[in-house]
Amino acid sequence: LLYRQACVGCHGSEGRGGSGAQLANPVFLATASDEFIYRTVAHGKQGTAMRGFLKGSSGGALMTLSDDEIGHLIAYLRDVGSRLRPDPLKRPAPGASIARGREIYHDKASCQTCHGRSGEGASGPAIGNPGFLSVVSDGYLIGTIIMGRDGTEMRSYHRSGNVSLSQGEVQDLVAYLRSMGERRTMPSRRVPFSESTVNEGKTFFVQLCASCHGSEGKGSAAIKLAGYAPSLNNQELLSAVNDSFLMATIAIGRPGTQMRPFAKGAGGVADLSADDIRKIVAYMRSWEGQR
Repeated sequence: LLYRQACVGCHGSEGRGGSGAQLANPVFLATASDEFIYRTVAHGKQGTAMRGFLKGSSGGALMTLSDDEIGHLIAYLRDVGSRLRPDPLKRPAPGASIARGREIYHDKASCQTCHGRSGEGASGPAIGNPGFLSVVSDGYLIGTIIMGRDGTEMRSYHRSGNVSLSQGEVQDLVAYLRSMGERRTMPSRRVPFSESTVNEGKTFFVQLCASCHGSEGKGSAAIKLAGYAPSLNNQELLSAVNDSFLMATIAIGRPGTQMRPFAKGAGGVADLSADDIRKIVAYMRSWEGQR
């Protein structure tokens, strides 16, 4: 009842998504703690349309909720997530064309300007990364293209902001993005590397990553005994992964592990911009050659 009154207008029936995020998403529900969901409902999310609902807060929501009522909402979302399965990750639309999607990506929508010619990333994230494409649904991709992403340079491709794409063109574009995920290798991308970017990246790393991975990426004895948070300052690891993989891992986390998302708007433990994440990767690359 509370969900229908307060949430359905933005998040859709049973959390299927609308102008707001798809809450009945197994990746989100597996990585978001009850505390995180509580804080988001109670106090809102800065820079988005999500306002705080807690009674007495300054969020400005259309209705107020008590602590107990927010607890009931969380219980409902967990129940929905346990029995509702969102659309499969890959459901090709009938008639969708990879060839037409390629033309839209490179010409009409000019996606390559921000995301790179082969989806390897440029000023925007690497959306052609197989790791990313393996955990996002077609619904997420379609919703992002149509509505854009609040607080980022990704604007709507539907009615305003960028070129307007038809429903069929959006489906063609998603088909082309999915074809990128079938590649065995990802085009290499190196983040800008300078003394200043390394120093700024170190600041972010120490603040956000050191508690699990150690200030220099070597972890700690206690963390290693706990069985999570691998050593990142590892020459074998650094030589085996490209910068796109590192950026994607920081941005969207790793489902099934303690590594949660850090990208802006990803619903994780921080709201880092693409530029912030590049600086962290630059700091990690500074370890190469160290023993």
